[in-house]
Amino acid sequence: MHPSVLNMLFGEHTDAVLGYGLPIDAFCRLDTPKRHALAASVTTARSQRQKLEVSKVCGLLAKKGDGVSLRSLLHPGAVDIPYSVFNRISDQSLWSAKDYRQILKLSKCSEARAILRHCRQINRSDITILNELSAPWRKRGIFEALETLQQARALMCLGEAVRFVADADRERAFVAAIGSSGSFSGIEERFWRILYKNQTSPPAPLNSTQSFERINSEKQCRKLAKAGHCFGDLSMIEAVFTSESLFYSWTGAKDAVVELIRDSGPFGWYIGETCRPKAKSLTRLQFKALEEDLLQLRAPVSSNQWTRKIQSAFRALRG
Repeated sequence: MHPSVLNMLFGEHTDAVLGYGLPIDAFCRLDTPKRHALAASVTTARSQRQKLEVSKVCGLLAKKGDGVSLRSLLHPGAVDIPYSVFNRISDQSLWSAKDYRQILKLSKCSEARAILRHCRQINRSDITILNELSAPWRKRGIFEALETLQQARALMCLGEAVRFVADADRERAFVAAIGSSGSFSGIEERFWRILYKNQTSPPAPLNSTQSFERINSEKQCRKLAKAGHCFGDLSMIEAVFTSESLFYSWTGAKDAVVELIRDSGPFGWYIGETCRPKAKSLTRLQFKALEEDLLQLRAPVSSNQWTRKIQSAFRALRG
């Protein structure tokens, strides 16, 4: 078969197909489930033993053609994938190697495996969405309500917000509420009711810790101005005394200043701006160290504004 035809048929699988000596004519005559099963074996085989098994399967296909069984087309490392899954794959074309690896990964999760077994048909987007959901969120009612990857990420964001304010137990309660309803109708009210349950107003951050010193005097502003910050400007001095932001000197980087802004609801505070003199920003490693040091403040502080992320999540779920 001409190489251009192979590329048209197999795309990124072409080299693997050639390496295994796959009988092309016999492969093309296979029905869709068997073609997907064999393609999954070709693209997920990693060990030498698995590759040897795939070579044997290709030899078996050459002898038996379409008479080869679906299960025999899966190498030992892929047999955990329920072969009924391949009977429900609706896409007539081959998937990417990444898609097949995701199926193999999901087959090791009992919740995901149960969902796949009950699907009437499986599209590439279904695998992507299911792979995005972490184990606690892999409920049939939740999965069937999701239509896009963006919705899956939005729902996960709401769960993270609940866990940030409360704990993993409260997040599980939210998962159960969504899973039992099987839809996103009224999700905003359910979210806020679960989030606010037994909550108290979040505490204010401490004024001083091992790594932080709150900036709350004109003298401190002058000191920062000498180091190169803009705290000599009247507007910045006024912000220190009148705004809802809190400013801290942080020892994790030379002359670093961190701004904490009050979020709404029970979310406490979030990082507004982090800077060093002459508008120098923190490095990635310094910012990671900052997030760890924030625990010293004994108040809920996030690197992002939760209320903004939550509103975006609701918009995505409403479609």
